[in-house]
Amino acid sequence: MTKFLERKTRLRLESLLIKLIDESLSRSESDELVSILSESEEARAYYLSHIEVHSQIAGNWDAGCSVSKSVLGNERAMAEESEKARRSGGFRFKELLRHVLRTPWASAALILVCVGLSLIAFISVKRLNLQGNSTLAVAENNTDTSETQDVAAKSISFVAFRSDLVRDAAVVVRVSGVTDDEYIVGRRLQPGTFKISHGEVQLEFMNGAMIAVEGPAELQIESKDTVNVLSGKIGAYVPERAHGFTINAPSAAVIDLGTEFAMNVDETGASEVEVISGEVELSLLGDDGNTLFSRRVRETGSIRADRQSKSLSETASGKIIFPRVQLHNDTPLIVGEDYADLIRQHEPTLYWRFENADDSIVKNEMGELFSGTIHRSDDDPDSLMVDNGHLTLRRTNSQRYVIMEEAIKGLNRKAYTIEFWMKPDDLTHSTCLGFFPVFAEQAAKKLNVIEIATDTNWVHSPGAIRFLDRYPPAQSPTTGTNIFSAGLCTPGQWQHVVVQKNDQGLDMYFNGQLVSHVDRQKGFGSGDFRMIVGQLSLREDERFWRQFAGSIDELAVYQRTLTSAEIESHYKLIAEQR
Repeated sequence: MTKFLERKTRLRLESLLIKLIDESLSRSESDELVSILSESEEARAYYLSHIEVHSQIAGNWDAGCSVSKSVLGNERAMAEESEKARRSGGFRFKELLRHVLRTPWASAALILVCVGLSLIAFISVKRLNLQGNSTLAVAENNTDTSETQDVAAKSISFVAFRSDLVRDAAVVVRVSGVTDDEYIVGRRLQPGTFKISHGEVQLEFMNGAMIAVEGPAELQIESKDTVNVLSGKIGAYVPERAHGFTINAPSAAVIDLGTEFAMNVDETGASEVEVISGEVELSLLGDDGNTLFSRRVRETGSIRADRQSKSLSETASGKIIFPRVQLHNDTPLIVGEDYADLIRQHEPTLYWRFENADDSIVKNEMGELFSGTIHRSDDDPDSLMVDNGHLTLRRTNSQRYVIMEEAIKGLNRKAYTIEFWMKPDDLTHSTCLGFFPVFAEQAAKKLNVIEIATDTNWVHSPGAIRFLDRYPPAQSPTTGTNIFSAGLCTPGQWQHVVVQKNDQGLDMYFNGQLVSHVDRQKGFGSGDFRMIVGQLSLREDERFWRQFAGSIDELAVYQRTLTSAEIESHYKLIAEQR
């Protein structure tokens, strides 16, 4: 498995990449960048992810794309130029890159070539304001068909490609009885071998599928959509968005049809599959790896696939105790009064603690104004609950959210900060909260949103935290500046998120530390804004809800910038009690 870069090396690599793209890399710094890439496989993988996702240089060369100065100021023309480049060969570089990277020596050689080419090609490139593993200031597009934005130079167009090109396949979300430090909660896993001798580990794949693995077990992770079980027992839960997730075994392949199921691969290579809910398509594989015959297995059914006898046979369900996927973690955030007192001392305009919700009202600890009103269907009261000291949200087919009825006047006239703790159930693309104008017809055109970003058309690590700033919000939804974290968000874990807008730009803090910054030249102005928590929009169309599933607590909004020391002190007061 690929190891993490040491923090010091990663931060230095990030700094050098920023300078590379910003035309300010000195000769000595370029030598240092080449040295880091030459000596570290992890650094090369890190750099290649940026080359593949951000540049696609060779494809644009093949296309012969030329962007004039007039195009630089015309977003629509930029998009058309980039689409032409993509259609005429922009994806050929990706295929070539993946082919070349099959051998380590070729990977190292390609890196050195890419560094040299980049030092030449990035001259005269408009600043991208790139920082962190996947932080990129790009424009947003809230349409369903395309959410890409291109950044152009005089003769090179850099096309924003989907986040599913990033190689992270899964994240560790729960560990029990495992002493191996390699599999800690929050660890991102790329394609490769996953092996445990004892204990249990739960993984969430970037397409939304979840599996619980009980040791001893060995898996081969192929991608976010496919895993091979070589030995051991697993339990799997596949939500609708991960429909088609495939689990292979030595003698069988299981294609999910919307279900929860379990599999055991014994020492002979035979597989036993038990469906807990829904159904799967189970195929018996021949020696050539193709299907000999298959069977649809429905709820409470259990089938054994034996490659030696080349047979599928029914077995008694329940005879094997399988690991089960844990969908929700209801552990509350432990918050002492010292934390609440410190927040009050720092004088937020709004502070929702979610201690109770009398008459469907969430109290503002700072005064009578800016309380929250709970909206949910009477037919689905469990979709939104204020209980056990925090807000809990579940996805549903009806709207559910908390909204601030009074507007904060002039929120965007100067710096502001949004702070909260969250514990997501999964990494589905979803909106934690956002501010929008008082005009209902503009509700989809936010002043800002804070989201978990996965499987989008933007460039970022899967499972990143996204902060969008847009002003004025009445303009086209293609305007605005995004700031992304690296892939830090972990399902089932409480995490502290702070975003702020100030004269220098946009900042994002995660668990007390600054993780992303983007410069922004303008964007302050007048207006009255309300906050919605739990989904993106008030529109009736379900496609625009982007419902967040999980828990939120200790939400505060300040009409000033918090200092780094203040943010760190907030995080530590709770983290040290956990």
